[in-house]
Amino acid sequence: MTQLIWESVDPSCFREKVADFYAEEFGRILPEMKRKDWIRWKHFLLWSVGSERALVGWHFGKSAGPDRFYLANTCILPAFRGQGIYQAAMPLLFRKLQKLGFRTVVSRHLAKNWTILHLKQKQGFRKTREDQPTAGGLGTEWSLALTESSR
Repeated sequence: MTQLIWESVDPSCFREKVADFYAEEFGRILPEMKRKDWIRWKHFLLWSVGSERALVGWHFGKSAGPDRFYLANTCILPAFRGQGIYQAAMPLLFRKLQKLGFRTVVSRHLAKNWTILHLKQKQGFRKTREDQPTAGGLGTEWSLALTESSR
């Protein structure tokens, strides 16, 4: 596998790179972000760096407290799925978030989304709360403490 790099970008750059992929993947447009909200939200592009640099995926999320980060949306582009990229990339993102001062990451998923729940469990996430709002309805919240063992 080639080297993976998460690049932190501002929302306008993120929108420029991701908007078309997002609409195709999720069937809706990428939400507009108000400038006053930029400080809470973090936007990352995932690049594969080998003989050429290629956009592989993205992540955006926000501060959910002084040391908690909410993983709002992560996507690996279809051409790169099934290659172990998600499993390889997330610990890199967790290290980046830890350097920004976050100690816990949380995400919410529908209970029937077995694919992502299985991946979260493999990463060490634990179910922490039921009946949490998600884009598709009520789901469960999963948390991971960012410690030496989780990276």
